Amino acid sequence: QSHELGAEMWGYVPMNLLPHLQWLTENNYPHVYYVDAPPQSFDVNIFTPDTTHPNGWGTILVVGMRLGGGAFPVDLDGDTNNETVMRSALIILDITDPEKPPTLIAELSAPELGYTTGMPTVVKSRQPSALGGFITPATNRWLLVFGSGPDTLSTAVSNGQDAKLFTYDLVNRQMVAINAAAQTPAANPSGFFGDFKAVDWENDYVDDVIYVGTVEGSEITPSGRMQRIVLNNTAANMGLSTGAAQMSDVLNMGQAVTAAPLTQQAVGKNERWLLFGTGRLFTTADNRSTTQQSYYGIKEPPSYDTSTLTKAKLVSSNNILVSTNGNISQGSV
Repeated sequence: QSHELGAEMWGYVPMNLLPHLQWLTENNYPHVYYVDAPPQSFDVNIFTPDTTHPNGWGTILVVGMRLGGGAFPVDLDGDTNNETVMRSALIILDITDPEKPPTLIAELSAPELGYTTGMPTVVKSRQPSALGGFITPATNRWLLVFGSGPDTLSTAVSNGQDAKLFTYDLVNRQMVAINAAAQTPAANPSGFFGDFKAVDWENDYVDDVIYVGTVEGSEITPSGRMQRIVLNNTAANMGLSTGAAQMSDVLNMGQAVTAAPLTQQAVGKNERWLLFGTGRLFTTADNRSTTQQSYYGIKEPPSYDTSTLTKAKLVSSNNILVSTNGNISQGSV
């Protein structure tokens, strides 16, 4: 179909945002966050096959409210009791047919989720049928993995609890109970998660590991680490619900990490590199902070055991430190 350039084809207001819209009508409207996170799209094999979803394939849109949609008690039935609390949420929409309004798959929120500041990732596990094809695969798992954000915005954008992991089964359309082994192995003081990234190191359509940074401490004394969750394809929900998936520290630098790492695999060398920078930028104090930030390059061992990594020799070049040898490097900016 033809559409006028720039015309709006559809719009969706999340249920959890509805009570916050009242401020739009105020003459002295103060800035309020609503749905503020960048949208992500994923091609997934989770649908009942039909003309719109050939062989069950389709496209979903996942978007968080970021710093929008704080906890808001609501009386839905008019009995003067607030039986429901609207919260910052993740919205999942089926946008496979761009000519039609999307279908809502889920709005995900929880008291421990806090504000949805971190970007989720989709974890897949696809194994062929006995005949070797993927039309009806023997294994077809699709999980949306995300983590808790801050629960306090008024002062420092921080969290009063340990960072918490969440998983939503996109095939069965339900939340997955996470085993303690897949959670943070140690307390993250005032901690929450940054952006997630799933990686299929073996290039076999089965994701092997999830990487995510944490934001800990405070504006004045920020801290954090880079963590990994090694998945297990032989266990239910990739091991996230059974304890077969293990979370560990890639590196505990004592520096906040909000962005997802860049992963690179050196062809022919069997080298897996993890590249990421540090820092947090939520408040005015963050913007004015003079705390030293760094950029790290880590050669991830096949065993995922980085306990023996050593810092590389560093040389200074235009105020940027560059690694010249070794397995782990730190560049300061």
